[in-house]
Amino acid sequence: MKRTFIAYNLVLILLVIIAFLGITFSLTNYVSKRQTASMLEVMLDDTVISYNLSELSDADFVKNFESSKRRISIIDEAGNTIADSMMISTSGNQLSYPELMTLGKPYSRYSESLKLNLMYIAQTAENGKYVRVAVVMDEYIKFSEQTVLLLVIISITIVGIAFFMLKKTSNLFLKPIKDVSTSIKTVKDGDYQWILPNSDYEEINGLYREINQINEQIVNQIKTLELRDEELKLLLSHMQQGILVIGSDQSIILSNEKSRNLLKLKVNSEIIEIRHKELYQTIAKATQVDTNVDQKLLIDQRHLTIKITSVNHRILIKDKNPYGVLVILVDETERILLENNKRDFFANVSHELKTPLTAIKGSAELIHYDMVSKTDEKILSKDIIYQVETMNSLIQDMLELSRLETRPKLELEVINLKSLLELVLEQLQSTAISKSIKIAFETEDMQIKGVISDFRSLFKNLIENAIKYNVDGGMIDIKLYKKDAIYFVVKDTGIGIPKDQTDRIFERFYQVNKTRSKLQNGTGLGLSIVKHVVSYYKGSITVLSELGVGTTFTVMIPT
Repeated sequence: MKRTFIAYNLVLILLVIIAFLGITFSLTNYVSKRQTASMLEVMLDDTVISYNLSELSDADFVKNFESSKRRISIIDEAGNTIADSMMISTSGNQLSYPELMTLGKPYSRYSESLKLNLMYIAQTAENGKYVRVAVVMDEYIKFSEQTVLLLVIISITIVGIAFFMLKKTSNLFLKPIKDVSTSIKTVKDGDYQWILPNSDYEEINGLYREINQINEQIVNQIKTLELRDEELKLLLSHMQQGILVIGSDQSIILSNEKSRNLLKLKVNSEIIEIRHKELYQTIAKATQVDTNVDQKLLIDQRHLTIKITSVNHRILIKDKNPYGVLVILVDETERILLENNKRDFFANVSHELKTPLTAIKGSAELIHYDMVSKTDEKILSKDIIYQVETMNSLIQDMLELSRLETRPKLELEVINLKSLLELVLEQLQSTAISKSIKIAFETEDMQIKGVISDFRSLFKNLIENAIKYNVDGGMIDIKLYKKDAIYFVVKDTGIGIPKDQTDRIFERFYQVNKTRSKLQNGTGLGLSIVKHVVSYYKGSITVLSELGVGTTFTVMIPT
């Protein structure tokens, strides 16, 4: 703006100076010629009077003017030059020149014989001849040129002075604009700086004060809007529901992360990117027709309850459609899975308890009604004890699983894993001996911070399964070592697990061979307990198995 201001004013000054020079030159030239013409008229009158009174010959008459700055020529009636004060021989008919064609009127022209610019004027003498007077104009032209040069120099000087004056003036008058521009930029950045009203002009100081007040109000409004925006983002980001606000042009105006994750949408997308056809069609229809519906849909294996409501509000109206749309998505997958798990859990528990209770009832009734011998009573009593132990194991595993799922706050302690493993092996030694199973183990002395019952359950269930589902006289190889993490490996020579069932063995109550599990007093909860422990400590468990060869469980716990 500063350059434009200076350039504009300089161009204006130059145009004024050029106009001034043109007018001045024209006036000077006109006045100069006019003065010369008037002087020539006087000279002509004097010369004609002198010629009429003179008794000298024409040649002698013109000699009187040889030392003067004027040229005097005597021309006869035929147009021939009889005498010339500059003694220049002129040929040709002089009557063709304008000064002789129009007597008494001065004319300027270039003389080929003298190679000079002259002004001529002529008049008829009493004897019928023509008396012509001329003066040289070169001096006047040179004077005009010098005058113009001087005016140009003065004009350049004026332009230079004007440039510096304009620059100073522009700095003075454009500074308020620059200050205002700087303050507006700070307003945009949210860090407004006041403009000090220190100008020499009270009008500008008043402008500064007004701008300061306006900018302060704008900054306060910006901060309020930013705070509201942060509050809205905080609210949306922590909502358990997904939110979509859709304009009438089907563009997504507002969305939270929950809704984008559920529908696989990007920020600032459109509903056409919704891949579920039924949901897309319902939302599109809601922009055209007043709608208030609830939908239950399965999208990407997630159970969603979706409320779609048409909203007629000016901020949502983007085109010819009359409605914007508010979409609320509730992910009920966990609730449904929990209900299914509860239902399955109670069904499985009821089934698992029903078998031993039926056996206990049957045996007890036979004993009660004296329907068996003393020898059979002992057998039935032993079966009752076995069934009670089965139920007790089931209840203990259920309680342990419940503890792992609810995770009550327990104080962590430093656990010596080697000592704990040796204790578990000692407790299971008798079971292994009963099946003639040999156990080989390699351990390192290591410690971890955790809940001791977690690692006791981890060791017990994996080793107990290796014993239960092993063949008589089989082998179990156990390793506990530490590298980048803690590794616990249990390898057996048991019956193995079919490959299509290895992903399901960690489910509650799932048993590969239910008949064998019943014989081994299995509950189907052991590996589920192991999985919960490993997940809690952010570890992993892998299974390698081959039917008739054996199974290897590898647990990794990060340190």
